[in-house]
Amino acid sequence: MRFLLVLFFLGMSTRLFACECTFLPLDDAFRNSEFVGIGTVKKVHAQDRSAKTKKVDFEVSKIFKGKKIDHFFFDFNPNNICMQGDLKEGEEYLMYLDRRYGIYRINLCLGRHFPVRYDYVMKRELGILQVLSSTSLKLSDSFRINFYDNDFFTKIGRLIIPKSSNDFGIYLVKYYSKSLKEVDTISGFDPVADFLIQSAIIHSNWNFEPRYDEELAFPVSFLIVLDRGYSSDDFFFSVSRSG
Repeated sequence: MRFLLVLFFLGMSTRLFACECTFLPLDDAFRNSEFVGIGTVKKVHAQDRSAKTKKVDFEVSKIFKGKKIDHFFFDFNPNNICMQGDLKEGEEYLMYLDRRYGIYRINLCLGRHFPVRYDYVMKRELGILQVLSSTSLKLSDSFRINFYDNDFFTKIGRLIIPKSSNDFGIYLVKYYSKSLKEVDTISGFDPVADFLIQSAIIHSNWNFEPRYDEELAFPVSFLIVLDRGYSSDDFFFSVSRSG
């Protein structure tokens, strides 16, 4: 069984620093990272002259994916303002790290990381990560949903989630054929909203695009994470593409 993580967000800024870095969407970052967790930067070492990287000693306090580490590397280029680094010793960070050539590493401008003190980012992201890590699902990107040919996105765009409900909902969809779908609420908004969302999922047409395989073998399963959004305006779920 394959799992795909699909997320819909409104209002979560991914441009946080002066150089206008664009971070990876949460779905891509979580799926592609071998380590996702919180820790304190203990020391940022001097740049290795043989490579455009810096070593960071990292004391892990919480793991959402992967295993405990004690250091990682980040890409560093003194001639590029977007790659000069922003990690501070003594600061606690949420880090998404991939693993290349046997080492954990991140590009601070194109990866995903946040200081834990950024409450407006961390509150729901930590909640989502906690739920995702508890599911023990192995997420892949061997297929993706064809967003433009699925009417679910039109239906969900018209749904108004009450302000009194939870900030996000996570739903596991098991798709067996064009006429048979199962939906489980992993973490919901509220009973009324969850019923409407599940109904929209079940009564929508779903089309998939193989990413690596020539054909998509059914059954498939995927997670949908709906974020209610920070704005008090219309609740519109924008699409963060998977793959």
